Amino acid sequence: MKYIITENRLVDFVDKYLEDSIGRLRKFPITHINAREDDFELVDDKGETMFYYYDYGLGVEEKLYLKMLSLFNLNHRELEKLLSKWFKNHYDGMVLTVYPNIL
Repeated sequence: MKYIITENRLVDFVDKYLEDSIGRLRKFPITHINAREDDFELVDDKGETMFYYYDYGLGVEEKLYLKMLSLFNLNHRELEKLLSKWFKNHYDGMVLTVYPNIL
């Protein structure tokens, strides 16, 4: 069965999914020598970096990125757009690119 949902509703689904699967995220500044003052990483309760915001790019933990592609049946560009909106809603940062972060 197929459903048509609005993009805002899909952002709400992603928000709920991230809240349920990751939990609370803590924000830590990036200490890299080339990091801007606005750059930071988002770490889950287990201490794992789930998102890495650096120089207007959003790195997403690789397994999470791939799981979201599959779960929401999106292509890379659609997921990039969706995560950019989610990030802007929660952290008020401009994202130029989203990519799977292999740590």
